[in-house]
Amino acid sequence: MSLGEIVSGFLLSTDPSVTFAMGKLEFSVDTFRVDYEGYREIGHKIRSGGIAVSVASRSAGSTTAAVYTPQRDRISVQSDLDLNGRSTRSIIQQAMIVHECTHALMDFHRFQTTGLVQEATAYIAGQVYAAAKTIQLRSGSDPETAAILNAAFAVVSNRAMTRTTAQRLSTGDPDVMALMNAIHAHRDYRSSHQTVSVDGISGGLINPWYEPRH
Repeated sequence: MSLGEIVSGFLLSTDPSVTFAMGKLEFSVDTFRVDYEGYREIGHKIRSGGIAVSVASRSAGSTTAAVYTPQRDRISVQSDLDLNGRSTRSIIQQAMIVHECTHALMDFHRFQTTGLVQEATAYIAGQVYAAAKTIQLRSGSDPETAAILNAAFAVVSNRAMTRTTAQRLSTGDPDVMALMNAIHAHRDYRSSHQTVSVDGISGGLINPWYEPRH
């Protein structure tokens, strides 16, 4: 099975344990709305070849396990993906995919914003998914990454986002600002205050947002 089939299979899964957690991905940050249907749309884009999935190559010292590249409509992930299991490792990898697909979702809608806002939204989404599966994403080996994950979890926990969906967050909220500060302090995100260049994904921007599927 290819990486694309693994990732799209996860996003389009009908497994109740997955759909329950994915269903918690309903919130907004400023004017951008995150929703479960959007992640399914990204799954369809991967399945149809509109988004490529490839093996990530990491530079020395980087803690980034995956990345979405908008100009290439590509998600790069680690080669040993396990998105079908119920182990802690599998759930962490599922949350990682949610994080990257949040970037893809912003590209799909051509949502122009800074890297800080994009990353904050993606980290919150990953923590919401993990928390819905009773796991908190952590980093015991890297203090800068730990600071980001802890700040993202604080947003999710403070607002009980796995119990109360459709919440409206603002980048002016103190806890969201704390998350963005932690991201900006990380060595991999030092230039994240700049606007991210997004160019859309083929077939994107539909009114309504997503094409009805039968």
